[in-house]
Amino acid sequence: MIIRNLLILPSIAVAIFLIMSGCISTLEYPRELQKTEHYQLRIDTDGPLQDATFYVPLPMKDGAPMIDNRILDKDDFMKTGFVIDFTQVPPERNVTGIHPDEFILDANDPWYLEIHATTWPKGSSDWDVSDVGPNYISSPLGFYKTLYPIGNESILLPKLEFTQPRTPTVQGINSKYGTIIYLPQETKQSIMIYANFTEIKKTPVTIFVFIEGINNWRDFDDTNPSNRYTDEVYGTLNNNKGWNKLSGTFSAAKGEYPDLSSSRWQNLSQTNQQGVVIQ
Repeated sequence: MIIRNLLILPSIAVAIFLIMSGCISTLEYPRELQKTEHYQLRIDTDGPLQDATFYVPLPMKDGAPMIDNRILDKDDFMKTGFVIDFTQVPPERNVTGIHPDEFILDANDPWYLEIHATTWPKGSSDWDVSDVGPNYISSPLGFYKTLYPIGNESILLPKLEFTQPRTPTVQGINSKYGTIIYLPQETKQSIMIYANFTEIKKTPVTIFVFIEGINNWRDFDDTNPSNRYTDEVYGTLNNNKGWNKLSGTFSAAKGEYPDLSSSRWQNLSQTNQQGVVIQ
């Protein structure tokens, strides 16, 4: 009898440890809701540039350069060796929306990031601006609207050769986790980038501009479902004194989405209304 009890005790201890460490959870609703959004600009050169200036579209939302709900300013992009400014009037470019192939949202006249360096260094120069995150939220209603980012979240403007994504269609439902999977929406697009620099010798310059918004949460078995939208362009410049067209994609409805009618998400909402913090 004593030996049997000694065998049982380690099993109980292991179970308690696993529960306390989060490896096993009896919670039946999602928890640790998070969201993260960021804007990234990368300029790569095979050699140094002289007296170089670039104008690159900033993320736009609600008529302002913005990531999440934070309005950006030039201090967010300051870096040793570079002079930074914001402008709505880039050189030689009409941004009033009169061109038939440009997509501009109402009250969202584009802003551009102006970057200048007397000597632009060889290699990769990166600017990555994020919200302070990941942000932990208490309700799925606070998630980024990655199903419908146009008009709701930060995007690059103006867009050329762009077709606004249609309403997503349901691809499947996961009743175990209370999630909906939609057919991802993706459309081709182009963005204009202005460059003015002197090459010491013929130097390829490539630019990558990227916005991403991600929602994710932990489930009762510690899986991490998520959904996202992305807005990106990439390419090598063919004009060192003027406008260049970069192509890319706009994607939405990627991943799993909460089915707010399911009991799992209803339990979460009720728990939050009672003021309980979900860890």
